[in-house]
Amino acid sequence: MKKNILPFAVAIASLSSLSAAVTNQEGQISKSEFTPKMSAMEHYNTAMQAMEQKSWRVALRNFIVIGIHYPDSQVAEDAFYFQAVCNYHLMEYDIASRHFSDYLTQNNRLRYFEDALSYKLAIAEKFKEGAKKHLFDSEKFPKWASATEDSMAIYEEIISIIPNHELAAKALLGKANLMHKMNDFKGAIENFHTLIKRFPKHPLASDAYLAINEIYFEQSHTEYQNPDLLELAKLNLNRFIQNFPRDGKVEEAKEYLSMMEEIHAKGLYNTGIFYERTKKPKASVIYYVTALEKFPNAPSTQRCKARLSHLKDAVNELQVVAELTP
Repeated sequence: MKKNILPFAVAIASLSSLSAAVTNQEGQISKSEFTPKMSAMEHYNTAMQAMEQKSWRVALRNFIVIGIHYPDSQVAEDAFYFQAVCNYHLMEYDIASRHFSDYLTQNNRLRYFEDALSYKLAIAEKFKEGAKKHLFDSEKFPKWASATEDSMAIYEEIISIIPNHELAAKALLGKANLMHKMNDFKGAIENFHTLIKRFPKHPLASDAYLAINEIYFEQSHTEYQNPDLLELAKLNLNRFIQNFPRDGKVEEAKEYLSMMEEIHAKGLYNTGIFYERTKKPKASVIYYVTALEKFPNAPSTQRCKARLSHLKDAVNELQVVAELTP
């Protein structure tokens, strides 16, 4: 019985909202709170004053009045934009996003074109960080739905509209980071590369270089025997150093590479231990020596040296050079 309470409560809340009082004003049907009491300009000025005071609901109500009752007024277009701004500050991000998109699709020369895209980008970031949207894309329902797909769509919208703009660089980074968060490593790296190629000297490109090595490091945990990852990380680091030689993030990228080398070295060490336990010392020596040759600075190579000192007979049989042993 309890399982039905929540859907029933949502339905009641929806019906309650829909049953709000309405009035007919010059042929327009609207909720009574949106009945015009002043001229379009007076409502606009009242709304702008409310925005200055951060009284977002008061401002929104006045902007909506203009949109419903004065759609042909000289302030109607701007009022439509500011509706979206108010919704953003009221944390109604999905509603704000739709209004900003509607505003951007108008054929007029828009005064707030770039500002609208900046708000859209901010909304995408909110969604990426976990902000929810209304169920069924309706403001009649609570904000319980995941907005991850909406975030991705907004990034793509911005990249498509202004591909070479500063905001596109931020959108590419946001989209790539979101893909990384979703474990879409291939898609994330592709978008980081697009950012680097399109904005090679932009500060965000350094973030992309660092993120790429972070992804390769994460992949190494499950693919420690994949030498391609290590080579790709080295190549990415070299390009990073070439393009941003004084960037502090270079050291972080180097650290990821060092940790990757340790993962590979530890994998070789563990394989060597396995062969020792199965009484195959010669095979063990091969893995220990390989770790020493490829990853001389990795911590696990010290353990490989220690094991080689216990396998001198196998080492001699394989004619391993003396300097590789303690």
